[in-house]
Amino acid sequence: MKYTKFEAMKHFEERNKMKSRWIIVVAAVFALAIAVTWYLFFKSFDYKAKMTIHSSPGFVYQAALDWNKDMQTSRGISTKYISRRPFEKLVYEIEFSAIPLSFDWEIEEKNDSTSLIYIGINHKEN
Repeated sequence: MKYTKFEAMKHFEERNKMKSRWIIVVAAVFALAIAVTWYLFFKSFDYKAKMTIHSSPGFVYQAALDWNKDMQTSRGISTKYISRRPFEKLVYEIEFSAIPLSFDWEIEEKNDSTSLIYIGINHKEN
């Protein structure tokens, strides 16, 4: 079967459009699969916060400990410490309004009077 030049160009363009659509669909499915895999298997925290505090790591570490003691005395919320590395890392679990939460504080000294704080929060039942 012979095509005229116009028909041949039209056929070629339609074939290229179909290939382009197929590539877009495959790329979208691949991106979705990567996102779902990351969310289900590699995501380390439900919520993350990053702060820059104009205080030393020791002050921040002690303030976090004092905050937990205050939560215990004023609200009756118990704190279970999982890991403590003074002035660097603090990991603990609390149950707040029947919701078990895990807090992971990482304190990094930027200079003498500035600290970077990373807080990861996980909902244990989620």
